[in-house]
Amino acid sequence: MRPQFPISLIFLLISLILPVTAEDAVSRWSNLAAKSSTNVIRLDDTNFDEIITTERNYTVIVALTALAPVYQCALCREFDPAFSTVALSWRKAHPHSDNVFFAKLDFANGRPIFVRVLILTSFSFYNLLPLQLLLSLLFTWLFDDDVN
Repeated sequence: MRPQFPISLIFLLISLILPVTAEDAVSRWSNLAAKSSTNVIRLDDTNFDEIITTERNYTVIVALTALAPVYQCALCREFDPAFSTVALSWRKAHPHSDNVFFAKLDFANGRPIFVRVLILTSFSFYNLLPLQLLLSLLFTWLFDDDVN
């Protein structure tokens, strides 16, 4: 038998725990995306951790690539234009981002990150959801009798 908690109380507590600086992050990433001709935020080993922080109230879709010819990543070179097209299409359909960002970390700019997260293949793709959404899905799964 699973414990029963008022879900609304849990969400209220979560919203109080998240820092106000999350709004500052949305503003920062929105500005960086707007400056990019493709709506893709270029990451490096200094800003990667900032965009994927667990205190985010936004979705970030991150592509880890190795585009330089020396790495011979054909999948990276084929996927890159498509990723940029999707990001640009998102900007056109959602001019204010709706808290969804597209970002790319290339091996040449973020080798320490690839080593730290043990990326062994040169192409990886991640869709990182906001913390509140992840917790909502978890609590629904744990405490909603209709789901299980």
